[in-house]
This record gives sequence, C-alpha cells and structure tokens, in this order.
Amino acid sequence: MNAPRAGTLAVLASCLLAAGCPYESPVPAGPPAEGTLDARLLGRWVMPPDEAPSLGYAEVDILAFSEAEYYVEFRAHEPFKEPEVTRYRAYSAKVGGREYLNLRQLPAPSAPAADKPPGWLLAVCEFSNAATLNLSLVGDELLKKEKAPPATTGALRAFLKKHAGSPGLLEKPFVLRRRT
Repeated sequence: MNAPRAGTLAVLASCLLAAGCPYESPVPAGPPAEGTLDARLLGRWVMPPDEAPSLGYAEVDILAFSEAEYYVEFRAHEPFKEPEVTRYRAYSAKVGGREYLNLRQLPAPSAPAADKPPGWLLAVCEFSNAATLNLSLVGDELLKKEKAPPATTGALRAFLKKHAGSPGLLEKPFVLRRRT
C-alpha cells in the first residue's frame, strides 16, 4: 500500500471508527460520462468535533471539475498538526433508483507511482436539510458473504440493486454541515 493511500484509509478509519469498514471496489458503479452534478453537494462542508472527536474536525470541499465530475478535497485537522489532505475524483452513477458517488483517490503530487491504481469507494449522499449532508459509504459486511466480490461494473451494479434495501449495505453515515 502506498503512503497516500494508507493515509486516506487511516483518515476514513478514524471518521468511521464506529461504522465498520468501507468497501474498496476494483471498479466504479458506472462510467463518468453518465454522471450528473448535484449542485447541493458543491461547497465547503465540515464534520464537527462531536462527529469525529479523534480528528479535531474535518473539512470537505466539493467542486465541479467538469459537467459530470467532482473534485473532492478532504482535510483532517488534528490538534497541533498540519492538516492531512486527501484528494479524490468523484462522479455519480444511478443504480436501481439510487444515486451512488464513485470516489477514487488522486495521487499526491510528491507520491511515487503506485503499483496499481487505488480502488473505488462508493457513497450515498442524503440531505437532512440544505445545510446537513449525511454521507454513507458502502461497507464490506454484505460483500464478505459473497463467493467473490464483484469484479466488473455490471456485477457491482447487480450486487447494489440486489441489496439496495438490505441492512449492512451502507455504513453508519457521518454528518457534514455546510460551512458558511
């Protein structure tokens, strides 16, 4: 595992400590060309200390990168340390009536080339109101019960459709508040 990827997983683990393990898929849930932008996601979001006490707090900037893709920057602020920054390419994919966000970590500018590209995280974003975003990652609980994890986009989409309402598909959401 390369250093930036290890850092990302450590940050996600801190954020989702009570939630379990996010699933890292070898394939996205759909192609970028089919993605659409949700203007409600754009902007700066903060995860308050009560949502991630071990971090201090985290900020997430979501920007439109193109007509179909987002640029996402995650900054974990720990007391007395420089923020740890992780950047992602993201785009949506509609599967069985539900919108999934495909997230893939971008390499740090100073990082050596990786042996293989990082996997894809899949998230569902739901709004409690205009200023509160609940972000849930697809977890690995149900995938552990499969004979083999989905290796193609088609197989991943079939898995997500089959388990759309199943407990255990999504990890416990973490709550982000719009920063004004």
